[in-house]
Amino acid sequence: MRPFSIYHTHLELFQQAEKMLLEKIREVIEPDIVYLLGATLKRNRTESIFSGCSPSVQFLDHLYFLVIIPESLNRPLHEWQEMIEQACSSVVETVVIVVTTKQFFQWLTNGNRFARIVEEMAIKIMVRPGMEIPCPGTHNEEQENKEITELRERGKYMAFEFLAGADVYIARQNWNLAAFMLHQALEQALTTLLYIKTGYEQKTHNLKRLIKYVLLFDEGLRPNLANSSWLQVDKMGSINEIYFNTRYSMDIRLNEAYVNDFKKVVYCIIENSNYSFKLSAF
Repeated sequence: MRPFSIYHTHLELFQQAEKMLLEKIREVIEPDIVYLLGATLKRNRTESIFSGCSPSVQFLDHLYFLVIIPESLNRPLHEWQEMIEQACSSVVETVVIVVTTKQFFQWLTNGNRFARIVEEMAIKIMVRPGMEIPCPGTHNEEQENKEITELRERGKYMAFEFLAGADVYIARQNWNLAAFMLHQALEQALTTLLYIKTGYEQKTHNLKRLIKYVLLFDEGLRPNLANSSWLQVDKMGSINEIYFNTRYSMDIRLNEAYVNDFKKVVYCIIENSNYSFKLSAF
């Protein structure tokens, strides 16, 4: 079975969405290349005592894109990501990674794992006419695996150090710094897991965005997102604000109940990820 098999088995459904989404992307910026990285296909079916043979309805729920743009135009890439996602939201929920053409081509030439996988396996939605995409450069698989293992161990170590720091501040009843340490632990875990699985390095304090990206390959988190009011991706503003409020705002005063709830969230995400560090083992 080819990777991303639902694209090939539901081609017409995807093509209808792609056309509309590409128009929305172009309303924000004219891209050089757009890759489709993945999608969530959902099915609705209703049965009752009055009708047991209702047909199921399939629809696209989330689409994941890599958008290659000519230049950032003095705007941070995360702003382009937010703008494109907002534009596409009127069609379907979309998660976007934005990279400049220069950076992506450099990654490809150097044999970068993320760029290599994307070019070899992702669906090209569009390529600017005349655009020549370089062939992926050579890579040393043994060295690459060694680096992944080392990064995993380092990321795991840092995540657990932040969790230990959170416990110290909880014991001292310093709820703000405890929340900050919990935020750092989860950020470290998610960025590490994202890099291990995809080769993509995302430097951000935005936990909402990191969870969106991790859901691209880790369905183990989705049930927890659905069942927790804290973990609804569209309701995670309070979690994102923890990093900045506990560092820069003297007016924010968190309490024990809030920190304990956040701690449960952090442990829940790390424990239930299919690629987790398995906290229970330490």
